[in-house]
Amino acid sequence: MMKLTIIIPAYNEEATIVPLLDRVVMADTQIPKEIIVVDDGSTDKTPLLISVYVEDFRIKGKDEIYNCELKVVSKKNGGKGSALYEGFKHATGNIIGVQDADLEYFPEDYRMILEPMLKGVTRVCYGSRFMGRYVPHGMCFKNIVGNTVLNFTAWLLYGFGCVTDLATCYKFWFREDIPVEELKSEGFEFCPVQFAAAWRRGNDVYEVPIRYKGRDFEGGKKINTADGFYELWTLIKLRWKK
Repeated sequence: MMKLTIIIPAYNEEATIVPLLDRVVMADTQIPKEIIVVDDGSTDKTPLLISVYVEDFRIKGKDEIYNCELKVVSKKNGGKGSALYEGFKHATGNIIGVQDADLEYFPEDYRMILEPMLKGVTRVCYGSRFMGRYVPHGMCFKNIVGNTVLNFTAWLLYGFGCVTDLATCYKFWFREDIPVEELKSEGFEFCPVQFAAAWRRGNDVYEVPIRYKGRDFEGGKKINTADGFYELWTLIKLRWKK
């Protein structure tokens, strides 16, 4: 039977982790799901909230109610990419998906992303914030420019029109297609790392439009300009990796 693994890297997300987990658990995915929360050395109440949530989850039998497994992995702080990499090593699902621990994205959109994968249309599917709308809700102008540059660079290097939202959180792929070792990263450069790994193995990215509600830095957003430049450099560097 097919199974979906959702990896959630979490660092100091005490304000959003509980409602986010509720929505991921209840999200309609058509297939059983495994949720792996990776606490990346949080210094706030995030670890405690996750612990209490997991205990309540098991006591109330939510694993059977929602056909869902919930696992927690803890590590020293190392960045989003390192947290994801740790989660990938524990994944057992046929399909892997990424979910940020904030509330910028909508887990209710999983079904739209999974549908073309389960029908055999694609092996890699992204949820794009730039399809069907001019400006993603809440995304600041600086981030819009950064995303545009990143996408255009991908078009130049990997094929015109290959992707409309390379930096989206919502990346889903069949686990067997990309070895875990090829997904190793430290920070936000995970996005070009995963994209390039899929491209090297001949997997075109299929995209579906998703909803998005951005937050600002006061609200906990963590990516900065330096991260954007490193993503761009990683995308260029990996184009010629064998």
